[in-house]
Amino acid sequence: MEEPKENRWQGLNAVSGLFAALALPIVLAMIGNRYTNALKEREIQGRFVELALSILKEPPKPESRGVRGWAIGVINQYSGVPLSQEAREDLKAGAIIASQSRVYLLAGGQSHAGRIDSLRTMLLAQGVDVIGQNASLQDETRPKTPEVRYFFDSDSADAKAIAARVRKWFHDSSFVAQLYQDRSVRPGYLEIWLGR
Repeated sequence: MEEPKENRWQGLNAVSGLFAALALPIVLAMIGNRYTNALKEREIQGRFVELALSILKEPPKPESRGVRGWAIGVINQYSGVPLSQEAREDLKAGAIIASQSRVYLLAGGQSHAGRIDSLRTMLLAQGVDVIGQNASLQDETRPKTPEVRYFFDSDSADAKAIAARVRKWFHDSSFVAQLYQDRSVRPGYLEIWLGR
């Protein structure tokens, strides 16, 4: 009696081993295909955003309103955080921030990552030179509330203009321009902090 049961278990074991040997490559191929498709999709999205930014950097013309609207839609779709109506109108009208500054975006936690990405997109579309970003900087000097930091009196006007625009975009009256002392940076360098 024991022998037929043992033979059945051995047969079942062999069949399950064969099934696993056949199914595993198929499952791995399906996962790899999905991963590859997701990477391709992200690459295509990135190219659309680059195209949209190049369109928005051009001075607005009456005949380009439709194309600018499309570009704003692309940025709004792929930025992670939707643009406010005012930000969309500013981009469509081509309201440029007159800034020659180099801007670095910072925040004290990953909860701000989407907001930093949106801010970067909007600033780039306005022609501002965004030189980098860090969404989770652990620094004792980081402010609790949002601010635009500048380090030289000559950068005050740019910092205040950017702070005003960001206040408008995010409907956040707490964005202010603050002068800090740090002689390790060169004139023209600004930091936008989104708080902790």
